[in-house]
Amino acid sequence: DAGPEIVLKTRKLSEIKPQRVKFLWPGRIPEGKFTMGTGLPDQGKSLFALMLAAYVSNGNQWPDGAENGGAGRVLILAAEDDAADTIAPRLANFGADLSKIEIIDATFFEDKPDKQRPFMLDSTGVEALASHAERNETKLLIIDTISHFFAADLNKAQECKQALKPLVQYAARYEASIFAIEHMGKSRDRDPLGRVMGSTGLAGQARYVWGFAKDPNDPDRIRMVRLKGNLSRCTGGLAFRCESVPDSDHPKVTWEPQPCMDSPWDVFCPPKISPREEKLDDAIDHLRSELRFGPLFANEVYETGAQNGLSKRTLQKAGK
Repeated sequence: DAGPEIVLKTRKLSEIKPQRVKFLWPGRIPEGKFTMGTGLPDQGKSLFALMLAAYVSNGNQWPDGAENGGAGRVLILAAEDDAADTIAPRLANFGADLSKIEIIDATFFEDKPDKQRPFMLDSTGVEALASHAERNETKLLIIDTISHFFAADLNKAQECKQALKPLVQYAARYEASIFAIEHMGKSRDRDPLGRVMGSTGLAGQARYVWGFAKDPNDPDRIRMVRLKGNLSRCTGGLAFRCESVPDSDHPKVTWEPQPCMDSPWDVFCPPKISPREEKLDDAIDHLRSELRFGPLFANEVYETGAQNGLSKRTLQKAGK
């Protein structure tokens, strides 16, 4: 007995009503979809994410003059920056309405509030996000850095796509914009989009990917360039300056009035370093990714390194 026949579920396109893409920030951050920010460390990614949170919370006009759809609530999932000494002070400098912004600390079952677990983007975590959205209508979720909150190996394309699926479905169902940060590898001879850490599945799931990099001739100036965006025509990137604030350890941001027309290749592909130095940089990035959840047996690291063209000797040198 061959069993029941497998049948395709289909829809006629003639029966589907066309819809316009909705935007949180017109042409830059879509509503109900997954957007990424990437770049090397200390290039303004987290700063931009908090600026984004501030604009959503206060409803002010966007820096490029686009109309803001109105103030809304923001959730922040942060792995690296501290809420008290970094996140809250920066948001205050940006003029945020702090009453509309919450930071995620943990998850717990309603009947056991004393038994909390670290937040992860697994089925339990996404279910908690959905429950929160039902009560609070979250407009923006910021994830910094996204690889910190997955147990799945984001370096494996299929595993990455499956891990991201519930998060993407959450965004669509609740029309919440997601802005997730992930670091960029240092290989300078690759397409900038291909340098996003993790597999191609991570950047592939994002509808927009924005790259951030300091101007080498002016380190207070940060360029924001579009690496991917398939829902609107490209009108250029943006640039902003970090300026000091009296009696504060955190900067304020001043946006340039004109778009930044620098190409991704010009921004992210400076003169090459030697092949040996480049391999060492790749090995360092590999170790950071593999060991982000804690120690592993050396042979496991060597095996995954070999799959990425990294020798045992190079990995040992990178670990010193």
